[in-house]
Amino acid sequence: MSGKFLVVTLHDVHAGNYHIFNEFIDMLKKNNVFSTSLLVVPCMHKKHDLVSNLKFVRWLQEKQSQGHEIVLHGYYHYEENKKDGMIKNLISSIYTAHEGEFYRISYECAKGRIRKGLELFHSKDLKTYGFVAPAWLLNDNTVKALKNTDLAYTTKLTGILLLKSDIFLKAPVLSFSSRNLLRKLFSLIWARFFRIFSGFFSVIRVAIHPGDLETLILKEQLLSEIIILKKSRNCMTYKELSDLYAESD
Repeated sequence: MSGKFLVVTLHDVHAGNYHIFNEFIDMLKKNNVFSTSLLVVPCMHKKHDLVSNLKFVRWLQEKQSQGHEIVLHGYYHYEENKKDGMIKNLISSIYTAHEGEFYRISYECAKGRIRKGLELFHSKDLKTYGFVAPAWLLNDNTVKALKNTDLAYTTKLTGILLLKSDIFLKAPVLSFSSRNLLRKLFSLIWARFFRIFSGFFSVIRVAIHPGDLETLILKEQLLSEIIILKKSRNCMTYKELSDLYAESD
């Protein structure tokens, strides 16, 4: 597959925060980015339930009709098992503040949560073609469970896995961290390096998290990077990208 592509993703969208994404989506549209992949958490931290929030469902349906893609992003976005070795505990706590829901999960539990999420989306007329684990942390049990569904892809920090063909597309991601001042400063520095080395890859991604949109300098920098990166790339959703690669097989 020839060409260069950019996937813009909005992470951690849930019933308690979806309104904060509206302004950024409008800003993207003004800069000719008309479709994004919305990573939706059905029941964020077991509090913000999609089922009981009709306004959120209607918002998702509206975005879907406008060309945005709805992606299943975990189920609770919270890791319950925290007793699986020192290294994994450090990764889980420092890297993702124990939000790696599918990092140390059993096959049965992974299968159950994925199926529950897909059924919920289907009941609300929300079409989904892919799954992204919180913090891109997913184990072999999760991949196995995903391959027993009709989903087309999942993603990792380093790229995109096409589930039907087992093709792995290397796709670095520009993602900021807003948890503290040091992380914010590092994020701004990282953006400059990303712009340089990402040119070696056919597919790249930009991930926007809620905390980024609550920090003006991060929000403005992410928008600026997207505008620059899309000058030499076709901007599309994960679903559109996976369709392109499926057609080329």
